[in-house]
Amino acid sequence: MKKLKLVVSLPNENSYQLEQARAARETAAELGVDVQILFADNDAVTQSQQVLEIVQSPSARPDAILFEPLSATALSRVGEAAVAVGIGWVVLNCDVEYISALRSRSHALAFAVTRDHTEIGRIQARQFAALLPAGGTILYIQ
Repeated sequence: MKKLKLVVSLPNENSYQLEQARAARETAAELGVDVQILFADNDAVTQSQQVLEIVQSPSARPDAILFEPLSATALSRVGEAAVAVGIGWVVLNCDVEYISALRSRSHALAFAVTRDHTEIGRIQARQFAALLPAGGTILYIQ
């Protein structure tokens, strides 16, 4: 059976992103999957070029690309190119509208994994209620 090959593209190398990269490497090792981690140095153009280069290289072509986008377009054109050649496309931590269009044009996987903002709000409300059971005021800084 062919060993799966994944590419994970992350915005930068801050502590959160480094932890994501570590978790990706550990999980890939446990599952017997090859993983390549890319960091875009907080530059959307760099991210786009890095990922597009992989999509356009038949020898480097992975089974799927998982990425956390740096731009509002979330690399929609690169996603189109990826699924056109059969590479799965996974958008992390960003709501994008183009996913259903990608799915309709290809048999490659295309989906997004993002936060549930409603549930996050509920959790925060429970935390605030626990902090101030008799009521009061909280300054919440986002």
